[in-house]
Order: sequence, then C-alpha cells, then structure tokens
Amino acid sequence: MKKQVEFTYQAHYSVSHEPTFREKEIWIIFHGYGQLAEFFIRKFLPYDNPDRLIIAPEGTNYSYLNGFHGRVGANWMTRHEREVAIANNHRLLDKLMENILFEFEEIPVIHVLGFSQGAATATRWVSRWSGKVKSLILWAGGFAQDLVLEDVKAVFSETKLIMVLGEQDELITPESILKQEELIRLLGLFGENASGTVTTLVNLVRRRFEKSESHLLGYQGGVECAQALANIGSASAGEIRVLLREGTGSEKRFALATIGLLGERAATCVPELLALLDSEDPAMVDAALWGLAAVGPGAVDAVPRVVRILEQAPALSQKAAGVLYSI
Repeated sequence: MKKQVEFTYQAHYSVSHEPTFREKEIWIIFHGYGQLAEFFIRKFLPYDNPDRLIIAPEGTNYSYLNGFHGRVGANWMTRHEREVAIANNHRLLDKLMENILFEFEEIPVIHVLGFSQGAATATRWVSRWSGKVKSLILWAGGFAQDLVLEDVKAVFSETKLIMVLGEQDELITPESILKQEELIRLLGLFGENASGTVTTLVNLVRRRFEKSESHLLGYQGGVECAQALANIGSASAGEIRVLLREGTGSEKRFALATIGLLGERAATCVPELLALLDSEDPAMVDAALWGLAAVGPGAVDAVPRVVRILEQAPALSQKAAGVLYSI
C-alpha cells in the first residue's frame, strides 16, 4: 500500500544581485527542462540593475543529462506523481515570494518569464498566486493545457502577455501553435498581443514551404496555420499582405486561403489582390478574384477593375460576375 509523508525540504534559487529590498521591479524567471538556475540566470545578468532584481527558482527534480554520470539538470515535473510535483512547485514558489516580499516596504512590480517547460509551470503558478503579475513572457513554451479557464480568466486579463517562439525551433508545430492560439482566445487575451503569434505562424509556414512546394491544401499544417490566423482576425492582415506581395507561389496560395477564412476582415489586402489580377498565371488570377469575393463589400475599390475583366476576359466573366455580386 502506497502512503505519503510531508517533511521540510530545502530548495534552491539564484538572484542577479544581493537584494537591497528597494528594487522597483522583480523578474521571476523559470528555467527549462534539464537546466540549473545558477546557469540559466547568467543569460539575464546584462539586464540586472539596482532597480531590477532577477530571481531564478530551481526545479526540485534532478537527473543526469546523459546516462548515469556527468552534468546534472533540474526539471519542474515528470508524468510520475505529476499532481504532487505541481503542488510542491506552488508551495516552493509561494514561500519564496513570501520571504522576498516580506522585506520590502513598498511592493515592487512583478514580471514573470517562463522558458520551455518553465512556461507551463509559470502559467500554473501565476494563475493561482495571490499577488499581481504585470507581465508574463512565455518563451519557447506556452500555457499549461490543464488550466481551468473559467477560474483563471480574470487573473490573466490584468496581465500583459508576450509569447516568443523561435523560427527554427523544430519542436514548434502548427498543431501546437493552434492549441495555444485556442487557449489564448478562450482566455480573452487576443488583441494587441496577437501580433507576435501572427509573425510566428507566417514564418513557420515560410519555413515549411522552403522544404516543400506542395499545394497548401495538401499540407494539413498549412491549413491549421491559416485557420489560426483567421481566428486572430484583422491583426493578421499585415503579414498576409506581405506574403501576397513578396511570397512564393505556395506562400501566395496560403495567403489567399487565409483571406478566404478572414472574409471582410481582410479588406486591407484589396490592393495586393488587385495586383495579382495582373499575374500571368491564370490560376493566380482566379484565386485573386475568389479572394475579392471573400472580402465582399470591403472590396468596393476593386469594382472598376473587376468590371473590365467581366467585359474583356470571357473565360473569367462568370467568376468576375460572382465577385461583383459579393461586393
């Protein structure tokens, strides 16, 4: 029969300098899987100053990084006794902040950064900590997917969210971005915060198309990226316009598919759609007309050009008439 026992445990953390407890802000940085706080914090030391204290707590699970000897790394949890590890993390972080903040006469502004596995740990802790976090940066990671959204929505609504994903990170997939996009949408955090996600999605698509010029609809990840951009809304139109102007054939088809999902929210893309009507590729002209139809009334500036196509290009007259009807 398996039992449990509670006992006092010693954990470690690193700081950017000896605290004066007069700092104006505190940055709590969560390391990734297999890292140690004392080394992780070195990346942030250039940003240390008398008004900014950086604190790097360390996960309490340790293992050798390779085999049975050599370098050791820490992690925040594994799937074994997962819930116990999460609860222990919360007690550790609560106690750490209680001890630190107790020494301050004036509570500093709190910022949180989570890297990789530390991102999920950071979101879990921030969602239930009693203090206020001004900004939350999730770097190469995202929200823990086991958050009870209705319970944490109010907490995150008062916190500025920044998500950073590397363009060459092979662990990032369209599927993982789509899951995070859905969590962010359900938390009601879209708006100004969406721009970073848009850039990452578009760059991810470009990287994939560099490897394969297959048509978008034959690439499920591309479809999911297009859907994610459409869910973000008009904030994605700027990057879509760039793809229409400068992208490869596959990238332009991806952009046109996204416009089809955006509909009237893609009205700012009308100039680029008009330019594509001059393409020597009949399929691209056809797709541009389809895009104008998707935009609908927002494409009113395209009416003269579409009328000329209706009158001068019999092969496209039916499609042009459909565009005019949609507008």
